[in-house]
Amino acid sequence: WAERYDRELADIFDLQDEITQTLVATIEPELAAAEKTRARKKPTENLDAWELVQKASWVKDRFNAEAHEEAQRLLDYAIILDPEIAYAYALKGYIDYASVIMGYADDPGETLRRSVTSAKKAISLDEREVLGYRALGSAQSTMGLYDEALKSFDHAIEINPNYASAYMGRSLSMILSENYDGEATKKVAETALRLSPKDTTSWGVLNVLGFVYSEEGDLEKAAEFYQSSCRQPITTYFPFFYLAITLKKMGRHEEAETAFATAMEMGPTFTLEKQRQQIGNFAVARMEANGSIQLLRDLGLPEA
Repeated sequence: WAERYDRELADIFDLQDEITQTLVATIEPELAAAEKTRARKKPTENLDAWELVQKASWVKDRFNAEAHEEAQRLLDYAIILDPEIAYAYALKGYIDYASVIMGYADDPGETLRRSVTSAKKAISLDEREVLGYRALGSAQSTMGLYDEALKSFDHAIEINPNYASAYMGRSLSMILSENYDGEATKKVAETALRLSPKDTTSWGVLNVLGFVYSEEGDLEKAAEFYQSSCRQPITTYFPFFYLAITLKKMGRHEEAETAFATAMEMGPTFTLEKQRQQIGNFAVARMEANGSIQLLRDLGLPEA
């Protein structure tokens, strides 16, 4: 809660807006977390539809295949109790998308199509359901539909300018697209962090910033962001892979091997083929050009 703001007096109105944004974005996740905690402590059979959704939201943050499966089961139960609960469909769409990028989906193409269907169902039930647009944009981005994805994220931000998750999703889509702009991506990612520094997806924003600085050639800064991403309470194997690449480029080979070993322990089924599926042709081409793909091969990542 303790923040310091240094501005010129002439910027006082901008400062007021920034403080308001930060307060709203800080309070909202705290309230959501409290709801999730209450729902988590109650037996499933005693939960109503909304509490089931909150419990599913807490469960999916464990980011593993079993958790995602359990969260989907809870959401299906919630929808039986209340077929009009838009957030449940939005969360189903987001979890399907996450299952693809985490490598859990047996059929990524079908899972992404299901994600789009669920997200659109959420939006049809509530056109202001921001998670619906977040899930839709993320699925579209993973399918290579970057222009459509950016429109979906922008729609979420238009509805709620303080919705940090939409900025996070937008920044990820920006690094994957053909028209990559490092400065613009950095600005969007930094906005996400400013709005919600304790967000459960902060690891992803930090990973984006690591990628941006790596592309700029600032490997020290990139390593700092990847390390911060690795240290988040909720994280995944992605930042460990990118940290390993960065450390390898810096000549810190032993640390690189350690980061790579941790990544493989967290994501034992990850391969170069899955990397290509998850980040798309344009990002892969950039990683091929700067030697990152070859470094993953050198570290021992299998092709398929």
